[in-house]
Amino acid sequence: MLKPIEKRSSEQQATEALRAEILSGRIHPGTRLVEADVAQAFALSRGTIRGALQHLATEGLIVPSAFRGYEVTSLTSHDVWEIYTLRNAYESMAARMVAGSIDPSKIQRITDAFSALKRVVETHDKAAIFEHDAKLHGTIVSLTEHSRLQYAYRILAQQTRLFYVLCNEFMSFEDYVTSHIDIVDAILAGDVDRAGRLAADHNTADGQAVVDKLRAQETEASARKPFGFASFRPSQLTSKDIAG
Repeated sequence: MLKPIEKRSSEQQATEALRAEILSGRIHPGTRLVEADVAQAFALSRGTIRGALQHLATEGLIVPSAFRGYEVTSLTSHDVWEIYTLRNAYESMAARMVAGSIDPSKIQRITDAFSALKRVVETHDKAAIFEHDAKLHGTIVSLTEHSRLQYAYRILAQQTRLFYVLCNEFMSFEDYVTSHIDIVDAILAGDVDRAGRLAADHNTADGQAVVDKLRAQETEASARKPFGFASFRPSQLTSKDIAG
Protein backbone atom coordinates (compact mmCIF):
# COMPACT_ATOMS: atom_id res chain seq x y z
CA MET A 1 0.00 0.00 0.00
CA LEU A 2 1.30 3.45 -0.92
CA LYS A 3 1.27 6.09 1.78
CA PRO A 4 -0.90 9.09 0.97
CA ILE A 5 1.04 12.19 -0.10
CA GLU A 6 0.85 14.89 2.52
CA LYS A 7 -0.30 18.17 1.03
CA ARG A 8 0.85 21.20 2.97
CA SER A 9 -0.93 24.50 2.67
CA SER A 10 0.90 27.70 1.79
CA GLU A 11 0.33 28.83 5.37
CA GLN A 12 2.04 25.69 6.72
CA GLN A 13 4.96 26.13 4.36
CA ALA A 14 5.35 29.80 5.26
CA THR A 15 5.24 28.90 8.95
CA GLU A 16 7.93 26.25 8.48
CA ALA A 17 10.15 28.54 6.41
CA LEU A 18 9.96 31.39 8.92
CA ARG A 19 10.49 29.02 11.84
CA ALA A 20 13.60 27.61 10.16
CA GLU A 21 14.98 31.12 9.57
CA ILE A 22 14.43 32.07 13.22
CA LEU A 23 15.85 28.85 14.66
CA SER A 24 18.88 29.00 12.37
CA GLY A 25 19.61 32.50 13.64
CA ARG A 26 19.36 34.06 10.17
CA ILE A 27 16.47 36.20 11.41
CA HIS A 28 17.81 37.60 14.66
CA PRO A 29 16.00 38.05 18.00
CA GLY A 30 14.35 41.47 18.10
CA THR A 31 13.83 41.62 14.33
CA ARG A 32 10.46 43.15 13.49
CA LEU A 33 8.23 41.13 11.14
CA VAL A 34 5.66 43.23 9.33
CA GLU A 35 2.90 41.24 7.68
CA ALA A 36 3.05 43.15 4.37
CA ASP A 37 6.83 42.75 4.07
CA VAL A 38 6.75 39.01 4.72
CA ALA A 39 3.85 38.58 2.31
CA GLN A 40 5.85 40.42 -0.37
CA ALA A 41 8.90 38.22 0.26
CA PHE A 42 6.89 35.01 -0.14
CA ALA A 43 4.57 36.31 -2.87
CA LEU A 44 1.65 35.16 -0.75
CA SER A 45 -1.48 36.87 0.52
CA ARG A 46 -1.36 38.86 3.72
CA GLY A 47 -4.07 36.58 5.13
CA THR A 48 -1.86 33.53 4.61
CA ILE A 49 1.12 35.23 6.27
CA ARG A 50 -1.10 36.46 9.09
CA GLY A 51 -1.98 32.86 9.89
CA ALA A 52 1.69 31.81 9.78
CA LEU A 53 2.71 34.64 12.13
CA GLN A 54 -0.10 33.84 14.53
CA HIS A 55 1.03 30.21 14.64
CA LEU A 56 4.62 31.21 15.42
CA ALA A 57 3.30 33.50 18.16
CA THR A 58 1.55 30.55 19.82
CA GLU A 59 4.91 28.74 19.79
CA GLY A 60 6.52 31.66 21.56
CA LEU A 61 9.02 32.30 18.77
CA ILE A 62 7.61 35.76 17.99
CA VAL A 63 5.69 38.29 20.08
CA PRO A 64 3.42 41.22 19.17
CA SER A 65 5.42 44.37 18.47
CA ALA A 66 4.78 47.57 20.38
CA PHE A 67 4.59 49.32 17.01
CA ARG A 68 2.98 46.96 14.49
CA GLY A 69 3.22 43.35 13.47
CA TYR A 70 5.49 41.05 15.45
CA GLU A 71 9.11 40.77 16.44
CA VAL A 72 11.28 37.72 17.01
CA THR A 73 11.35 36.92 20.70
CA SER A 74 14.39 38.28 22.53
CA LEU A 75 15.76 36.77 25.72
CA THR A 76 17.46 38.81 28.42
CA SER A 77 20.49 37.54 30.32
CA HIS A 78 18.20 36.73 33.25
CA ASP A 79 15.82 34.82 30.94
CA VAL A 80 18.71 32.68 29.68
CA TRP A 81 19.95 32.04 33.22
CA GLU A 82 16.47 30.87 34.23
CA ILE A 83 16.14 28.64 31.17
CA TYR A 84 19.44 26.81 31.43
CA THR A 85 19.30 26.35 35.21
CA LEU A 86 15.72 25.04 35.03
CA ARG A 87 16.64 22.75 32.12
CA ASN A 88 19.52 21.38 34.17
CA ALA A 89 17.17 20.61 37.06
CA TYR A 90 14.57 18.90 34.87
CA GLU A 91 17.09 16.95 32.82
CA SER A 92 19.07 15.85 35.88
CA MET A 93 15.91 14.50 37.46
CA ALA A 94 14.97 12.73 34.24
CA ALA A 95 18.45 11.23 33.75
CA ARG A 96 18.46 9.83 37.29
CA MET A 97 15.00 8.33 36.95
CA VAL A 98 15.66 6.68 33.59
CA ALA A 99 19.10 5.39 34.63
CA GLY A 100 17.48 3.85 37.71
CA SER A 101 14.86 2.04 35.63
CA ILE A 102 16.84 1.26 32.49
CA ASP A 103 15.76 -1.76 30.45
CA PRO A 104 16.28 -3.02 26.87
CA SER A 105 13.33 -1.06 25.54
CA LYS A 106 14.56 2.24 27.00
CA ILE A 107 18.10 1.52 25.82
CA GLN A 108 16.79 1.12 22.28
CA ARG A 109 14.74 4.33 22.39
CA ILE A 110 17.65 6.42 23.65
CA THR A 111 20.15 4.79 21.29
CA ASP A 112 17.86 5.46 18.31
CA ALA A 113 17.40 9.12 19.28
CA PHE A 114 21.13 9.64 19.79
CA SER A 115 21.96 7.91 16.49
CA ALA A 116 19.49 10.19 14.69
CA LEU A 117 21.21 13.24 16.22
CA LYS A 118 24.63 11.96 15.11
CA ARG A 119 23.39 11.49 11.54
CA VAL A 120 21.84 14.95 11.26
CA VAL A 121 24.95 16.64 12.72
CA GLU A 122 26.81 15.40 9.64
CA THR A 123 24.47 17.47 7.44
CA HIS A 124 25.35 20.74 9.25
CA ASP A 125 21.65 21.66 9.07
CA LYS A 126 21.31 23.85 12.16
CA ALA A 127 17.52 23.75 12.41
CA ALA A 128 17.49 19.94 12.06
CA ILE A 129 20.26 19.62 14.66
CA PHE A 130 18.28 21.73 17.13
CA GLU A 131 15.23 19.54 16.53
CA HIS A 132 17.09 16.25 17.07
CA ASP A 133 18.93 17.58 20.11
CA ALA A 134 15.53 18.47 21.58
CA LYS A 135 14.15 15.05 20.58
CA LEU A 136 16.96 13.24 22.41
CA HIS A 137 16.27 15.12 25.62
CA GLY A 138 12.53 14.81 25.09
CA THR A 139 12.91 11.04 24.68
CA ILE A 140 14.77 10.76 27.99
CA VAL A 141 12.14 12.88 29.76
CA SER A 142 9.31 10.81 28.23
CA LEU A 143 10.89 7.58 29.51
CA THR A 144 10.54 8.77 33.11
CA GLU A 145 6.78 8.12 32.82
CA HIS A 146 6.45 11.18 35.08
CA SER A 147 3.56 13.11 33.54
CA ARG A 148 4.04 16.30 35.55
CA LEU A 149 7.74 16.47 34.73
CA GLN A 150 6.90 15.97 31.04
CA TYR A 151 4.28 18.74 31.17
CA ALA A 152 6.67 21.18 32.86
CA TYR A 153 9.41 20.32 30.38
CA ARG A 154 7.09 20.97 27.41
CA ILE A 155 6.24 24.43 28.76
CA LEU A 156 9.93 25.28 28.71
CA ALA A 157 10.45 23.76 25.25
CA GLN A 158 9.78 26.80 23.04
CA GLN A 159 12.02 29.11 25.04
CA THR A 160 14.64 26.38 24.89
CA ARG A 161 14.51 26.58 21.08
CA LEU A 162 15.56 30.23 21.28
CA PHE A 163 18.23 29.29 23.82
CA TYR A 164 19.68 26.92 21.18
CA VAL A 165 19.91 29.81 18.72
CA LEU A 166 21.82 31.95 21.20
CA CYS A 167 24.15 29.07 22.07
CA ASN A 168 24.92 28.43 18.43
CA GLU A 169 28.03 30.61 18.23
CA PHE A 170 29.56 28.88 21.25
CA MET A 171 29.11 25.34 19.94
CA SER A 172 30.58 23.55 16.95
CA PHE A 173 28.51 20.96 15.11
CA GLU A 174 30.53 18.19 16.75
CA ASP A 175 29.71 19.58 20.20
CA TYR A 176 26.13 18.44 19.74
CA VAL A 177 27.43 14.87 19.75
CA THR A 178 30.34 15.01 22.19
CA SER A 179 28.37 16.91 24.83
CA HIS A 180 25.86 14.04 25.05
CA ILE A 181 28.13 10.98 24.91
CA ASP A 182 28.91 10.73 28.63
CA ILE A 183 25.32 11.46 29.68
CA VAL A 184 23.89 8.82 27.35
CA ASP A 185 26.54 6.28 28.41
CA ALA A 186 25.79 6.87 32.11
CA ILE A 187 22.04 6.47 31.60
CA LEU A 188 22.43 3.31 29.51
CA ALA A 189 24.81 1.87 32.14
CA GLY A 190 22.27 2.54 34.89
CA ASP A 191 24.68 4.82 36.75
CA VAL A 192 22.12 6.98 38.53
CA ASP A 193 24.44 9.38 40.35
CA ARG A 194 26.75 9.99 37.37
CA ALA A 195 23.83 10.45 34.96
CA GLY A 196 22.20 12.97 37.26
CA ARG A 197 25.44 14.88 37.88
CA LEU A 198 26.35 15.13 34.19
CA ALA A 199 22.83 16.18 33.16
CA ALA A 200 22.81 18.83 35.91
CA ASP A 201 25.85 20.49 34.34
CA HIS A 202 25.00 19.82 30.71
CA ASN A 203 23.84 23.33 29.74
CA THR A 204 25.89 25.34 32.21
CA ALA A 205 29.01 26.29 30.22
CA ASP A 206 27.17 27.38 27.07
CA GLY A 207 24.33 28.95 29.04
CA GLN A 208 26.69 31.03 31.13
CA ALA A 209 28.61 32.13 28.02
CA VAL A 210 25.35 33.44 26.55
CA VAL A 211 24.44 35.13 29.85
CA ASP A 212 27.80 36.92 29.95
CA LYS A 213 27.44 38.09 26.34
CA LEU A 214 23.89 39.35 26.84
CA ARG A 215 24.84 41.17 30.05
CA ALA A 216 27.57 43.02 28.17
CA GLN A 217 25.12 43.95 25.41
CA GLU A 218 22.52 45.08 27.93
CA THR A 219 25.06 47.28 29.70
CA GLU A 220 26.11 48.83 26.40
CA ALA A 221 22.51 49.38 25.28
CA SER A 222 21.55 51.09 28.55
CA ALA A 223 24.43 53.50 28.06
CA ARG A 224 23.18 54.67 24.67
CA LYS A 225 19.48 55.48 24.41
CA PRO A 226 17.39 55.64 22.35
CA PHE A 227 18.44 52.49 20.56
CA GLY A 228 17.24 51.02 17.29
CA PHE A 229 16.07 47.56 16.36
CA ALA A 230 16.42 45.40 13.29
CA SER A 231 13.62 45.16 10.78
CA PHE A 232 12.84 42.28 8.48
CA ARG A 233 13.82 43.00 4.90
CA PRO A 234 11.85 41.37 2.07
CA SER A 235 15.17 40.49 0.44
CA GLN A 236 15.91 38.12 3.33
CA LEU A 237 13.43 35.60 1.95
CA THR A 238 11.90 34.94 -1.41
CA SER A 239 9.06 32.86 -2.74
CA LYS A 240 11.67 30.16 -3.45
CA ASP A 241 11.52 29.40 0.27
CA ILE A 242 8.01 28.06 -0.31
CA ALA A 243 7.95 24.76 -2.15
CA GLY A 244 5.54 24.61 -5.02
